[in-house]
Amino acid sequence: MGQIDRFLACRRLVLVASAFIAGCGGGGSTDDLPRTAVSGKVTLDDKPLESGSISFDPEPGVKDPVSVGGVIVDGTYSIDKATGPTPGTYRVAIQASEASAPIQPGVAPGATPKPVKVKPKIPAKYNAKSELKKDIAAGASNSFDFDLKSR
Repeated sequence: MGQIDRFLACRRLVLVASAFIAGCGGGGSTDDLPRTAVSGKVTLDDKPLESGSISFDPEPGVKDPVSVGGVIVDGTYSIDKATGPTPGTYRVAIQASEASAPIQPGVAPGATPKPVKVKPKIPAKYNAKSELKKDIAAGASNSFDFDLKSR
Protein backbone atom coordinates (compact mmCIF):
# COMPACT_ATOMS: atom_id res chain seq x y z
CA MET A 1 0.00 0.00 0.00
CA GLY A 2 1.48 3.36 -1.02
CA GLN A 3 1.98 6.29 1.30
CA ILE A 4 -0.95 8.24 -0.12
CA ASP A 5 -3.18 5.15 -0.02
CA ARG A 6 -2.32 4.69 3.68
CA PHE A 7 -3.02 8.37 4.33
CA LEU A 8 -6.42 8.21 2.61
CA ALA A 9 -7.32 4.98 4.38
CA CYS A 10 -6.40 6.51 7.75
CA ARG A 11 -8.39 9.66 6.97
CA ARG A 12 -11.47 7.63 6.09
CA LEU A 13 -11.07 5.59 9.28
CA VAL A 14 -10.94 8.80 11.34
CA LEU A 15 -14.08 10.14 9.62
CA VAL A 16 -15.99 6.90 10.22
CA ALA A 17 -14.80 6.75 13.84
CA SER A 18 -15.83 10.38 14.36
CA ALA A 19 -19.29 9.69 13.01
CA PHE A 20 -19.61 6.61 15.22
CA ILE A 21 -18.46 8.45 18.35
CA ALA A 22 -20.78 11.38 17.62
CA GLY A 23 -23.67 8.91 17.35
CA CYS A 24 -22.94 7.24 20.70
CA GLY A 25 -24.27 9.95 22.97
CA GLY A 26 -26.61 7.73 24.93
CA GLY A 27 -29.76 8.39 22.94
CA GLY A 28 -30.48 12.01 23.73
CA SER A 29 -29.29 15.47 24.41
CA THR A 30 -27.68 16.23 27.74
CA ASP A 31 -29.19 19.72 27.87
CA ASP A 32 -32.60 21.33 27.55
CA LEU A 33 -31.75 23.52 24.56
CA PRO A 34 -34.22 23.71 21.65
CA ARG A 35 -31.90 21.87 19.26
CA THR A 36 -32.82 20.83 15.74
CA ALA A 37 -31.49 18.37 13.17
CA VAL A 38 -29.56 19.65 10.13
CA SER A 39 -28.69 17.74 6.96
CA GLY A 40 -27.94 18.21 3.31
CA LYS A 41 -25.58 17.67 0.41
CA VAL A 42 -22.22 19.18 -0.48
CA THR A 43 -20.82 19.25 -4.00
CA LEU A 44 -17.52 20.60 -5.26
CA ASP A 45 -17.46 21.55 -8.93
CA ASP A 46 -20.77 19.71 -9.45
CA LYS A 47 -19.48 16.41 -7.94
CA PRO A 48 -20.32 15.07 -4.46
CA LEU A 49 -17.58 15.95 -1.96
CA GLU A 50 -16.02 12.58 -1.15
CA SER A 51 -15.12 13.39 2.45
CA GLY A 52 -14.77 16.38 4.72
CA SER A 53 -16.36 18.17 7.63
CA ILE A 54 -18.97 20.85 8.12
CA SER A 55 -19.49 23.18 11.07
CA PHE A 56 -22.23 25.59 12.04
CA ASP A 57 -21.04 28.48 14.24
CA PRO A 58 -23.61 30.90 15.70
CA GLU A 59 -23.64 34.52 14.65
CA PRO A 60 -23.95 37.16 17.40
CA GLY A 61 -27.47 37.39 18.79
CA VAL A 62 -28.35 33.69 18.63
CA LYS A 63 -30.23 32.72 21.80
CA ASP A 64 -28.63 29.65 23.44
CA PRO A 65 -25.76 29.56 20.88
CA VAL A 66 -23.96 26.29 20.24
CA SER A 67 -21.33 25.41 17.66
CA VAL A 68 -21.91 22.04 16.02
CA GLY A 69 -20.26 19.98 13.34
CA GLY A 70 -20.46 16.77 11.40
CA VAL A 71 -18.73 14.69 8.78
CA ILE A 72 -19.37 14.73 5.05
CA VAL A 73 -19.29 11.32 3.39
CA ASP A 74 -20.04 10.81 -0.30
CA GLY A 75 -21.50 14.31 -0.53
CA THR A 76 -23.94 14.11 2.38
CA TYR A 77 -23.95 15.22 6.01
CA SER A 78 -26.40 14.82 8.85
CA ILE A 79 -26.37 16.22 12.38
CA ASP A 80 -29.10 14.75 14.56
CA LYS A 81 -31.38 16.75 16.85
CA ALA A 82 -29.63 15.64 20.06
CA THR A 83 -26.36 17.26 18.96
CA GLY A 84 -27.73 19.84 16.51
CA PRO A 85 -27.81 23.63 16.59
CA THR A 86 -30.38 25.85 18.23
CA PRO A 87 -32.49 28.22 16.06
CA GLY A 88 -30.73 31.29 14.67
CA THR A 89 -28.26 32.44 12.02
CA TYR A 90 -25.09 30.39 11.63
CA ARG A 91 -21.83 30.78 9.74
CA VAL A 92 -21.09 27.55 7.89
CA ALA A 93 -17.55 26.28 7.29
CA ILE A 94 -16.73 23.30 5.08
CA GLN A 95 -13.32 21.62 5.20
CA ALA A 96 -11.67 19.01 2.98
CA SER A 97 -8.04 18.28 2.17
CA GLU A 98 -6.10 16.24 -0.30
CA ALA A 99 -2.65 14.73 -0.05
CA SER A 100 -0.12 16.48 -2.26
CA ALA A 101 3.02 14.38 -1.76
CA PRO A 102 3.94 11.99 -4.56
CA ILE A 103 4.35 8.30 -3.81
CA GLN A 104 7.96 7.66 -2.82
CA PRO A 105 9.41 4.88 -5.01
CA GLY A 106 12.15 2.78 -3.44
CA VAL A 107 11.06 3.32 0.17
CA ALA A 108 11.67 0.10 2.07
CA PRO A 109 8.65 -1.58 3.68
CA GLY A 110 8.45 -0.62 7.35
CA ALA A 111 10.66 2.44 6.87
CA THR A 112 9.55 5.67 8.47
CA PRO A 113 7.54 7.47 5.77
CA LYS A 114 8.24 11.06 4.91
CA PRO A 115 5.53 13.43 6.12
CA VAL A 116 2.66 13.86 3.70
CA LYS A 117 1.86 17.46 2.89
CA VAL A 118 -1.84 18.18 2.94
CA LYS A 119 -3.34 21.03 0.98
CA PRO A 120 -6.86 22.39 1.26
CA LYS A 121 -9.24 21.12 -1.37
CA ILE A 122 -11.79 23.88 -0.79
CA PRO A 123 -11.15 27.65 -1.06
CA ALA A 124 -10.98 29.70 2.16
CA LYS A 125 -14.22 31.52 1.27
CA TYR A 126 -16.01 28.31 2.31
CA ASN A 127 -14.07 27.66 5.56
CA ALA A 128 -11.46 29.93 7.21
CA LYS A 129 -13.05 33.03 5.61
CA SER A 130 -16.48 31.52 5.09
CA GLU A 131 -19.12 33.59 3.38
CA LEU A 132 -21.75 30.88 3.92
CA LYS A 133 -24.61 31.63 6.30
CA LYS A 134 -27.81 29.74 7.02
CA ASP A 135 -30.84 30.43 9.19
CA ILE A 136 -31.77 27.46 11.38
CA ALA A 137 -35.49 27.45 12.16
CA ALA A 138 -37.31 25.60 14.92
CA GLY A 139 -39.64 22.92 13.59
CA ALA A 140 -38.36 23.22 9.98
CA SER A 141 -36.62 20.59 7.84
CA ASN A 142 -33.31 22.53 7.97
CA SER A 143 -31.93 20.76 4.93
CA PHE A 144 -29.16 22.81 3.31
CA ASP A 145 -27.27 21.94 0.15
CA PHE A 146 -23.97 23.61 -0.71
CA ASP A 147 -22.66 23.79 -4.29
CA LEU A 148 -19.02 24.85 -3.92
CA LYS A 149 -16.61 25.88 -6.66
CA SER A 150 -12.86 25.26 -6.42
CA ARG A 151 -12.13 28.50 -8.26
